Amino acid sequence: MAGRRRRRKKKSYPTLIRGTIEGLLDRLDLRDRVLEGQACKAWSEVVGGSVARRSAAERFADGTLFVVVESPAWHAELGFIRGEILGKLEEILGKRIVTNLRFRIGVLPDPPVKEKVEAGVAEHRNLPLDQRQAVESQVQNVRDPELQEVVRQALLARARAEET
Repeated sequence: MAGRRRRRKKKSYPTLIRGTIEGLLDRLDLRDRVLEGQACKAWSEVVGGSVARRSAAERFADGTLFVVVESPAWHAELGFIRGEILGKLEEILGKRIVTNLRFRIGVLPDPPVKEKVEAGVAEHRNLPLDQRQAVESQVQNVRDPELQEVVRQALLARARAEET
């Protein structure tokens, strides 16, 4: 049995790539910078849907996450739960990258098309089936899925307006 080789389990490409990227991040000391970028993206998950619709993380600098809110009331509310938000950010990021939150009252960026579409879907569910089918037949030729959804929502809104 001396000539018998032990077979090593091959690693999958995603595992190899992940290991390579993680090693590179460590060597270049960029792991914290990646986490900083994730802090802005994690905002919605941390605060939940109703707060995320009324606020948005704008940027991160020197341990501070800058957040725009839609009104003075939301500014005050988020100030009250600042500690809880910081704790959740640390939990999600796995490290205390965000040490401070700064809120300002301002205009929120437009939500992505997907969020607008999801908000409009429930509104159009009570349209008659034949009208919804007519809309679906009209949007089938649009190849881009995002554009298709925008067109669908516009046609559904028009049908809804004509119904009232």
